[in-house]
Amino acid sequence: MSGRLSPGVRSLGSVTVPGPAALGRGVIIEAGGAIPAPWIAAPVITIDDVVLKDPAASVARLHEHWSRRDPVVVELAVDPGRFRAPQTIEVPVWQLAPSAEPWFDRLHFLVWNNNYQARGNELIWWWSRKAVRVGAAESLDGAGDVTLADGSAAWIDGGPRRPPRWTLHRTWRRINGPRSRT
Repeated sequence: MSGRLSPGVRSLGSVTVPGPAALGRGVIIEAGGAIPAPWIAAPVITIDDVVLKDPAASVARLHEHWSRRDPVVVELAVDPGRFRAPQTIEVPVWQLAPSAEPWFDRLHFLVWNNNYQARGNELIWWWSRKAVRVGAAESLDGAGDVTLADGSAAWIDGGPRRPPRWTLHRTWRRINGPRSRT
């Protein structure tokens, strides 16, 4: 798969854009940045100062898109470092309301987990970069995100821990080995 470049995005390298539709990958852009062509029709969720004051509604929207594997555009209008640090809740657990949440932890996860980064001049799928660091090779033909040591292509799924609309069992076995029955 390949996509057209939006203004300001000069290089895609060997990235397959946006990968199989069943993976539901989104994209992160800077505030006011161009939306890359494959996501032009996706809903935009802006993370700004207002959201950081009360992130519940945006976290709910992001979670809904992530869990359904619907692509989304995340527009970052704040420094992501403001919601990156893990939160500590210092109240005894039995004193917490049922609605207590580490909102910034969830926001950070949902912004970065299944989304390309298009901030700056490059479109980055960080899961491929991380896989290459531990021994996979960049996919040069677009048949997957990476090429494994045996030469087979593999897609790296950043979505919910359940198979997408099609199954990835063969890839799982190649990467992780057979599942134990314990």
